[in-house]
Amino acid sequence: MRGQINQMVQAGRSDEQIKAVFVAKYGERILALPEGAPRVWLFWMPVAAAIAGLWALAFYLRRSRLKAAHPLAAGVAPAELDADWDAT
Repeated sequence: MRGQINQMVQAGRSDEQIKAVFVAKYGERILALPEGAPRVWLFWMPVAAAIAGLWALAFYLRRSRLKAAHPLAAGVAPAELDADWDAT
């Protein structure tokens, strides 16, 4: 492949022409960074995953704080709540 590239460079072909020859022969998979939509997805998928993870973490933390603030949600028996109520 390097030999072919050297021959094309010596023949005066541009970078784009050389790239077009190899893409035509081997397809888009020959490129280190494919052009178009697949490269966009490679950037946006980790960003979307990070946003979804942060949203899930915020939801979990909010829910756990609400459970801790509300005695019935925290699993305290009603009899214990009555005892605490009478003591005050």
